[in-house]
Amino acid sequence: MKTSALYFNGSGSRVEIGNPAAVQITGDQTIELWLRPQVLGKRQNPFAKAYGGEGTITLEPNGALSYYHGVAGGNADPYQGFHTADGMIAPGRWNHLAVVRDLQARKLRWYVDGQQVMEADAAWGAAAASPLPLLLGQGYVEFFSGELCEVRLWASARSQAQIQQGMRRKLTGREDGLAGYWPLDEGGGTIAHDRSPAGNHGTMISGEWRATGPDLQPAFESLHLDGSNDYVLIGNPPSVQLTGDQTIELWLRPRVLGKRQNPFAKAYGGEGTITLEPDGSIGYYCGPNGYDTDPYADFHTPANVVPAGRWTHVAVTRQIGSKQLRWYCNGELVAEQTTWISGVGAGNQPLRIGKGYTNDFDGDIAEVRLWSTVRTQQQLRDDMNRRLT
Repeated sequence: MKTSALYFNGSGSRVEIGNPAAVQITGDQTIELWLRPQVLGKRQNPFAKAYGGEGTITLEPNGALSYYHGVAGGNADPYQGFHTADGMIAPGRWNHLAVVRDLQARKLRWYVDGQQVMEADAAWGAAAASPLPLLLGQGYVEFFSGELCEVRLWASARSQAQIQQGMRRKLTGREDGLAGYWPLDEGGGTIAHDRSPAGNHGTMISGEWRATGPDLQPAFESLHLDGSNDYVLIGNPPSVQLTGDQTIELWLRPRVLGKRQNPFAKAYGGEGTITLEPDGSIGYYCGPNGYDTDPYADFHTPANVVPAGRWTHVAVTRQIGSKQLRWYCNGELVAEQTTWISGVGAGNQPLRIGKGYTNDFDGDIAEVRLWSTVRTQQQLRDDMNRRLT
């Protein structure tokens, strides 16, 4: 899945999170994030709490990374600096960063793209808490210039295996030791939501939401279907015979395109069916008779919204009163249409995942959700990366 990110302009853009107890970490700690700097040549802070306190990350002019922490309880001496080699980060390129403070072992470790690139002894057995706020994109040196996403703060020393397993996957927000999780994937507004249980949301100032983040996987396990009679049979209980308002959403990763495939099918002339088209567009069909037959309404996205080999979240909404159909991909509205259908018919065809009236789906599917309501764009964005209760 192509993710969203927050662009920082280097001259005032920032996210202010404040100083809640959850971010005043003085023991074991892991900070990780994805960043793509626009420029180097200056010292800039993508993540800052206190360089003489809980910890701050500095991107150096030569592409090195520095982590500072200390026992002053603020931006002052005494502090310890911990640096990578030069040229670790290049402008215009996404990298995953993680710095680990393992005070049980009295070690500091830097990881770039999951690989350990530096280790040093920690100077103290604990850091000092400070009254300074946690800031993204701003700190004690210059404002950060570039894009950030998937900022994660842990009150634990993450292992290399844990970092590698999680760096290309969205979190559920309920992982052990997670003190703060700011995906920066809102796509609009001024709130940077903390998806951890702490709920310490930040305020975005002068930033720009962009749909240009790194490719990540959803936070969930998935079902692989081989395109040859692999499918899930749900049957035809009353709860799936939706003839009014409706939302269907799911994650999918097709192995190939070039053929018509059904990831979700009830009845294209009835309650509703989704078809992945050969050109990477995705279609929704529903109708008044309840079966796979005429008459039916069809509603398509533009081509290439669902690529092969990459996770995409898709959602279609049907508002029966206004006759409005809407397609969303990765939380973005990509198509809208007023349909001629004023009523939808229920039939006795079963709901199937991965099989329908065309070719069986060939790829991976996760988090299939069927609603008897019209979900808003904000609701889709808020929940697409988290497992429902």
